[in-house]
Amino acid sequence: MKNIKKCFISLNSSIEEAIQGINSTPYQIALVIDGEILKGVVTDGDIRRALLQKKSLDSPVEKIMQKHFQFLSDA
Repeated sequence: MKNIKKCFISLNSSIEEAIQGINSTPYQIALVIDGEILKGVVTDGDIRRALLQKKSLDSPVEKIMQKHFQFLSDA
């Protein structure tokens, strides 16, 4: 598995920063973290819906992230 940490973005990041994060990895997802805690995920679909709702690229990613998600643990 490639370096998953490249997918991490801060809870304070903008939608534009989420787009850059999604495009910089093969996973096509941004993992929104607060410190070391996973708070949400953002995909290109979330960004498209935000743009259709006329949200600015400067808007905080916290406003569009999915807080209810499923994940797998390596343990």
